[in-house]
Amino acid sequence: MQLTIRDVFLKFTVRICKHAFIFLVTFIIPSILLAQLAPINTTYQARIIKPDNSPLEDSDVSFRFTILNPAAACAVYVETFSNIDMTDSGGNVTFTLGSGTPSYISAGHANMIDVFSNTPTAPYACQGGGGTYSPAANHNRKITMAFQIAGLGWQVLPSMAINSVPFANYANQSSRAVSATFAATATSATTALNLNGYTESDFATSAGLGVCPGGEVLTYTISGFDCVPVASVSGTLSNITANAPLVKTGTASSPILSITQATSSTNGYLSSADYTTFSNKLSATSAAITTALGAQALTVSSTISLSGDVTGNTASNTVVSVGGKTALQVSQSVDDTLAASSSAAASTIAKRDGSGNIQFNNVGSNILSANQLRLFNG
Repeated sequence: MQLTIRDVFLKFTVRICKHAFIFLVTFIIPSILLAQLAPINTTYQARIIKPDNSPLEDSDVSFRFTILNPAAACAVYVETFSNIDMTDSGGNVTFTLGSGTPSYISAGHANMIDVFSNTPTAPYACQGGGGTYSPAANHNRKITMAFQIAGLGWQVLPSMAINSVPFANYANQSSRAVSATFAATATSATTALNLNGYTESDFATSAGLGVCPGGEVLTYTISGFDCVPVASVSGTLSNITANAPLVKTGTASSPILSITQATSSTNGYLSSADYTTFSNKLSATSAAITTALGAQALTVSSTISLSGDVTGNTASNTVVSVGGKTALQVSQSVDDTLAASSSAAASTIAKRDGSGNIQFNNVGSNILSANQLRLFNG
């Protein structure tokens, strides 16, 4: 292989013998050192010599180019150049790869340069359903050229490794957007800056964003970037996650949170009846609870209402009845009991004296029945 530098092109020449034909195959690959003016095409040149050492100059010759994985086992791109008139060509042919008629492109890729990406969004699909190819970062590609003279079979050259420049063309798309149909000449390419399919207008520079003062944040609206006070920033809820006993219903952007009532086996909220039952179990004196639980003394709220024989609350209450008797009745009964006397006092309860006697001024009875009843006047 002979390497020469001529007009900033790299030229590779390989002499190949195949089925009595002699091929002088030349890749003319554009240098990427031309920065903003770098072409995006790869040129394939060949000279075909017949067994009698005369050039192939048939009027109807077709050519087929196949791009394969490094093992030459998976074809990811195939294109043809049909009905080439090589009359008076001296056996020389020149092709701009990527400008032929594609007969196979791996799904998801737009043109020949796309299949040189080693970071595709999905594995390459091989022609003929022969599986897929997932390239590594350092993988190259191979190319196979075949030609067919009208009326004869295809003559296939051995595959050749493609090591760098088509990959540089793929990388070159980071600075130039390429026509979706992969134009045949560099002048057909657009001049918009490009990065991974996005044009210059899709990106914002730090100079264009500006600097927000303290207390403000950068936000983006349909009119562009702007600084707004922190308090005015709003957004849209995208989702919320709820853990038991909370329950989430509704949609992701408009959720509804609720909580179920507690049962003996699940957590939840206490109903008013449950709360009343629980509250009634509290002692007005926290000392008993402290003693029983060995815990810190409790402070009982003074707002707990009392009912039944006692009204009011734990801080201020009144006994209104005892065993169904009103407080006044109970008080009167106590007073009468305390005023009981063994003397013949009017309107008092009579009680025996220390000798067991009771004094009466008068004793009256409609019916008298007694055993050994003795009545006498002092």
